[in-house]
Amino acid sequence: MLTNPYAAYQKVATNSEQLRNQEPKKETIHKPTSPDTYANRPSKASNQYLQNEVLTASPEKLTLMLYEGAIKFMRMSILHIRAKELAAANTTLLRAQDIIQALMASLDMEQDVSRNLASLYEFMTHTLVEANIHKDVTRIEQVIKMAGELRDTWAEAMIVART
Repeated sequence: MLTNPYAAYQKVATNSEQLRNQEPKKETIHKPTSPDTYANRPSKASNQYLQNEVLTASPEKLTLMLYEGAIKFMRMSILHIRAKELAAANTTLLRAQDIIQALMASLDMEQDVSRNLASLYEFMTHTLVEANIHKDVTRIEQVIKMAGELRDTWAEAMIVART
């Protein structure tokens, strides 16, 4: 089903690292409640931990991590929208879209289940684009629910495959 989740996760992780290393906008530095402040950014140690986790994870675990990352960024975007931090909401929604696109790119389209997942990922991406344009929390929550169900199903499948 997945052709290369390592490449998919590496692309997303690289983009995330580049965004994290950018200097934050001055207006967000003094807002302690903002999810994008220095206090809430991962330290070098946690970045190294994540990098090691990615490099040693199985393809199945990487797919699970991608689902979790997409959900995390969508939840962050809701916080940003509610705080009227529209630029930050845009950034986090774009990151979630990138992860979903990476999941789509890693599918083996020879499989029926992959074609069905591709359609679902397309719908999710389109819904997030619409949510980003209108800053619509309800649409984001809809995609979070879908991604959560996919994540839970994937985690359950990982357990069944081990037994």
